[in-house]
Amino acid sequence: MRPLSEEEKAQSTVARRQANLELSKRRKDLGRRIRAVRTGPTKSALLREFDALRDVRGLPTTVAFEGELITINYEMFIRFLRTLRGYHVSLRIEQLSLWIHYSKTHGNHGTIELYGLPAYQINLLTDLPFVRLEE
Repeated sequence: MRPLSEEEKAQSTVARRQANLELSKRRKDLGRRIRAVRTGPTKSALLREFDALRDVRGLPTTVAFEGELITINYEMFIRFLRTLRGYHVSLRIEQLSLWIHYSKTHGNHGTIELYGLPAYQINLLTDLPFVRLEE
């Protein structure tokens, strides 16, 4: 797996900042709507929606592997792969998740599922860097 170039990091950072600004505006709007509603199921639904809006973190990147695409926090992905040095690692993208299978010759093995970014974040992220993974 290759690290992102400086240009790709800058591109990802700009996209993340723009998305976070939009999410901040949505949270402010939801806060106004929550304060306007006294009680009831409408307020509960608005509070759940408010709590579900999280900022984009790390370096969001669109990753391609075997013809499948997923948008993930590439910084976290690379940091995690560093912990698997010395293991045989295979990847698979399936249903908006990146599956990582790892094993050693002496029985240490496992599978990890790395979820892609939520849809509301992906919709706000534009002009992301594109990385093609190879095993």
